[in-house]
Parts: sequence; C-alpha cells; structure tokens
Amino acid sequence: MSARVVGESAEPAADGGTISTGLMGAFSAGLDVPLDRPGQRSSRRVHLVGMVLACLSGAIGAVVLVGYAVREEWIVEIAPSLPPMYPNAALALLAGALSVVGAQSHRRGLNAVAAAAACVVFSIGAIGLVLDVGGAGRTWFEALFPSGFVVATTPVGGRPVIESCLALMLLGST
Repeated sequence: MSARVVGESAEPAADGGTISTGLMGAFSAGLDVPLDRPGQRSSRRVHLVGMVLACLSGAIGAVVLVGYAVREEWIVEIAPSLPPMYPNAALALLAGALSVVGAQSHRRGLNAVAAAAACVVFSIGAIGLVLDVGGAGRTWFEALFPSGFVVATTPVGGRPVIESCLALMLLGST
C-alpha cells in the first residue's frame, strides 16, 4: 500500500462541491485515480476483488473435479471438517467463474462463453431442484458422483440440497 500526502486544502470539484485532498484522502492502494471521480477508485477495487474471488472459486471447482478424477478424498473435502463437494457443484463453481470473467470482457466471443456458462450454472440448479422436489432417486444427474468413494451428505448422493439448487439458479440468472 502506498501513501501520498497531497496537501491540506480543498479543491473545487466539477459539480461545484469540494474534494478534500488532505491527509485522510491521501492513502491509496496503488490506484492513482483522478480526484474528480472519487467513486472510481472504490469501483476498481470492488471489481478487482470480484475478479480475484471468481478466479479462486473456479480454481476450487477445478481442483475438486481433479480430486474426483484421481479419487483423492482429501481433495474433494477441501478441509477435514467439511463435507465433500459434489462434482456437479464443482462444475457449477467452474462455470460461474467462467461466466464472471467472460462477462467482464469486451470481446463478443467471450461474452457468449460467459452467457453459456451462466446457463450451465442455472441448469445445474434447476435440474437438481426439479429432481429434489419430485423426490426422484438416483438419476443421470448424479453420474459424476462415484458410489463408494466418499460418504454422501444428502438424501441422494451427488445431488445438491434444495437451498444450493436455488442459489445456483439465482447465480446463473444474473
């Protein structure tokens, strides 16, 4: 983090108000943004945090899928005190990350990938919700979840609970 002391005066802003350039406004995280747009610095930081979190969640989803591929229980549980993440939830994390990162691009092709990835997230939630509400047993939807590998924590192993399905639908629709 860097700090700059600009001065102790107030400068007139474009809208007629004043912007303090005193010591309180002198701290920044390395983003030099013109003071005529004070909200821009916060917006860039929030955008950066969102992109980092999206990439981290996508990486977690990818690692869990690798854990299922190589049959390593410690990878799919992420932490010993947590239940295993199901493969379709890991796939939704990976697709959600693609959706967020692709939506930030100005290229038409990446925007299409982002929209398709968001549809995948929504579909995983919607299919799981329909199967849960309908009381269906094990179906093709749980095919990625190998039986006898890790202990299932839901009534139908490999299918997210209703609350998770609703969250995935909400995330996929945004």
